[in-house]
Amino acid sequence: MSIFNEIFRTDGRLNRLRYLKYMILLAIVASISTFVMSSMLTFFTGNHESPAVMLVTLMWALIAGAGNVMLMIRRLHDLGKNVALF
Repeated sequence: MSIFNEIFRTDGRLNRLRYLKYMILLAIVASISTFVMSSMLTFFTGNHESPAVMLVTLMWALIAGAGNVMLMIRRLHDLGKNVALF
């Protein structure tokens, strides 16, 4: 099973150590990829406030946020809590 499948799923449980590892990994990957993509777009467009840079930053933030929520749901399953999204 890939790391992508481990982070972006809501079934199962997640103990404290794996939760911490995945959260740190997700934060590092999201930060580095956002920095690299924003830097590349800023270099090519010449403007750090261009819509393309803002769109890429927003996209990566949404992906990381979704992964964060999915990890929290699995951690709550491990604690025996029921997660009702709607």
